[in-house]
Amino acid sequence: MVYDSKTETIFNYIDRNYKKTIVLFPGWASDYRIFNLLDLEYNYLLPIKLNPFLFENFLFEEIKKNKLKKISILGWSLGGSLAVEFALKYPDCINELILVSIRVKYSEQVISQIKKYLRKNKKIFLYSFYNQCFFDKDSGKWFKENLLKSYCEDLVLSDLLEGLDYLKKEELNFKKLKGVKKIKIIHGEQDNIAPIEEARGISNQLSNSKFISIKGGGHMPFFEDDFSKYVF
Repeated sequence: MVYDSKTETIFNYIDRNYKKTIVLFPGWASDYRIFNLLDLEYNYLLPIKLNPFLFENFLFEEIKKNKLKKISILGWSLGGSLAVEFALKYPDCINELILVSIRVKYSEQVISQIKKYLRKNKKIFLYSFYNQCFFDKDSGKWFKENLLKSYCEDLVLSDLLEGLDYLKKEELNFKKLKGVKKIKIIHGEQDNIAPIEEARGISNQLSNSKFISIKGGGHMPFFEDDFSKYVF
């Protein structure tokens, strides 16, 4: 995922012959490939390059270019923050928000510690981070076979640090989402990165939200076999 503030955000529209379209926003230390196993009944808008500090207008222009009336957005972790940001700026474009493994805010102390570990040994920290994302070893099998090596070796340190800068500044004001008619908050019961009770608390503040817990799911619950049924 590209975080360079000089880099524009680029989306790829994939027409899958469905009536509805969904944007898939990945989280920190990942990219659009993290969703490769998802088979949702939507056309896809995938951020091939993503700058979290500069993306809203690019997405809005993509919506207009493809003549889309409304979109749904699925945002995972940091991507959930992006989904909320866009919905607050362009509420009339939103059909539904699907927020996966979200938090209100990550503490500055935690982010500073992660930066320290990354600078010391990026590969070792990322390997440990990804392992924490899965409660069940079988759930993480595809990720480890297809993305783990690439992410640990190819993600650029400066990009990872800038992604953390975004998380450091971001504190989601979910109360302002009351104008969005449909919101799903999906969370793994065994999430070691973003505590489930925090996500449940967010949902409790929103009368227009539905909270869904994934039994046995970790921080990447979309790798669980039953995840897709909760999106529709």
